[in-house]
Amino acid sequence: MIPIVEEISSVTKNGVKKTTAASLKRYRTVGSLPGLTQETLTLPKLSASFTPAYLEDLGNGKMLKSDPNYITIANVLQYDERGNAVVLGDGKKGVKSFLYNEKRKNIIAEITNAKLSEIVFSDFEDQNERAFEGDYVLDNAYDNNQLIGKKALFGYSGVPFKKTVDKGLGKYYRLTFHGNTVEYTGHYLHIKLMDGVQTININLATDPNLGVWKFYEKLIDVSALGNTFEIEITPSDDMILDDIAFYPAMANIKSYTYETPFGKKSELDSRGGITLYEYDDLGRLKFVKDQNKNILKHVEYRFNNDLPIEFNANFNEKLLSNVEGYMDVAPGKVNVGDAWSFQKKDNCFTELTHQWFVNGVLQSTWGAFTYHFSQAGVYTIKHIVTHPVYGTKTEEIIKEARLIPLQINMKTEGGHQLTWCDLINNRVTKTFTVDITSGHAHGSPTYQWSAGKAYQTATPFQILSGGGINDNYITIRYPYHYNVGCKVTSLGRQTTKTISISYSSQDCEELEQ
Repeated sequence: MIPIVEEISSVTKNGVKKTTAASLKRYRTVGSLPGLTQETLTLPKLSASFTPAYLEDLGNGKMLKSDPNYITIANVLQYDERGNAVVLGDGKKGVKSFLYNEKRKNIIAEITNAKLSEIVFSDFEDQNERAFEGDYVLDNAYDNNQLIGKKALFGYSGVPFKKTVDKGLGKYYRLTFHGNTVEYTGHYLHIKLMDGVQTININLATDPNLGVWKFYEKLIDVSALGNTFEIEITPSDDMILDDIAFYPAMANIKSYTYETPFGKKSELDSRGGITLYEYDDLGRLKFVKDQNKNILKHVEYRFNNDLPIEFNANFNEKLLSNVEGYMDVAPGKVNVGDAWSFQKKDNCFTELTHQWFVNGVLQSTWGAFTYHFSQAGVYTIKHIVTHPVYGTKTEEIIKEARLIPLQINMKTEGGHQLTWCDLINNRVTKTFTVDITSGHAHGSPTYQWSAGKAYQTATPFQILSGGGINDNYITIRYPYHYNVGCKVTSLGRQTTKTISISYSSQDCEELEQ
């Protein structure tokens, strides 16, 4: 079964649950490699009617059902046998392809807006699945006079190399390469495109200056060709060639070479721009240069003999505003609606930078910030302090924001014990009042009043309808004892208070004495 992972975030307000964010990932198996991401989807807008994903039983199998509002933001269109993603989609029409070296370890080319089958690329470092083919291509790749990397192709006069291509989008293809003329007699590079029916022949003039590297670019109209065609290139003169790319003109290609064991050695863009990377003996980046070896960046590493400075990410916290004045004495607890400030403790170093996060979301880059806990939940407050030389320190605390407990006080006019003197026609009407002493800041409370004979607790004598704060009077009849109760509910919280009204058989005059 293909695993599915869905993440959902939601908020509940006034009893209505609304989904604020959701993402869904589908997975696939490639050969013996399970659990490779196939597609990533996201929810583009808030939804009060979001449906979590589920598996529907079809009798002979199951089908994944998900919310119809999901949109695809990324999908892997193709993996290689090593589990490397080689073609990615963006859920629309855009694609990005990655070409790996022969050992499937390093990305040697990154292509935007074209699939691998629609391009050809040879850097002659080693073979790859989209490289030009020919009897001598790799055998003649040598490291005597390459432009970048370790090898280039020595192209013999009159000896072709070729590759089959699936035609990509657009009317035009672009051919780019770096060339260094060794012999100059024929003055061109012959390019032939053929699909078995149509043939296109082009002669691309080459530079007569010997021993000079030049970037070549040619735009070719392929609209007359079929969906699959072959490109064949034949030098008219002996010529050193490097980084030959053939791809749709609507696409872009960026290629890389590497230096073991350090990392990226060079970077080449679609317009021939070259960036070179050089490392010191410890494998650290030292220079970034352009193709003319001009230094774009120089990195120096210096050691400080002084003891490293001591700093930390500790911080103070302070309550700024308190809802209803209610204080929860439990450590790590705050009230919903409270505002707290968080401030760094003294670190006497101006080089330090600060980052404050609440539940992973950046709040401030100053030394202090204020946060308002707007809803119930668990909050992680993280403080990251960074020094440009001595690294990073982190400190975090957990706060739980809770609704203020609902507390009430219940009262009635007069005493709780009745005598014959209080009765009129064997009955008396009393009014009861409930005051909310804490928790009134959150939600709109509802009230349920009940009254019953004291010995009939299972069956109330009277349940007062309406649920309002004024539905709070009962008629008491002689000679029973009564329990009068009120249940108050708000945002999932509830509390109950009861007053007992008893009857005294003593005479009024006896009580007055």
